[in-house]
Amino acid sequence: MLKFLQEIFSRKNLLQESIEMALEMIAIDKRMFDASVKSLRQQDTTEVEIDIYQTDLEINRLEQDVRKKVLTHLAVSGADELSIGLTLVSVISDIERIGDYTKNIYELAVEHPKRLVAGKWEDDLKWMENAVSEDLGNLVAALQENDEDQAE
Repeated sequence: MLKFLQEIFSRKNLLQESIEMALEMIAIDKRMFDASVKSLRQQDTTEVEIDIYQTDLEINRLEQDVRKKVLTHLAVSGADELSIGLTLVSVISDIERIGDYTKNIYELAVEHPKRLVAGKWEDDLKWMENAVSEDLGNLVAALQENDEDQAE
């Protein structure tokens, strides 16, 4: 009986841990995005407050850990939570891809060490940069608080 109870609690913990790790990944993506955009668009150096490459590796590690936890959870819990688990694995892949795109922004900053000015598209690009940063921050807050309106 004790083993059965431990399995039940570990199942919930594995899925909850996976969700918390996904939120952590989004927060890391936001920090990477903000630092990369700052380096490319707001300064004449490639200096960033964080190590973009090391941070990207951390996101990759978290993605692997989440996949492992979700698959372990599904193996133990059966088909009851299959759709939730598969959705989470798919979302995790997208979150990891955001980190890759953000790393690409930083790599562009390294290749273009002066502040990148977008000419006639400057206002549109600033708007997009602000929207992405704000949306990533709002997404983490909305998911942590289970606020459906804020998530939209």
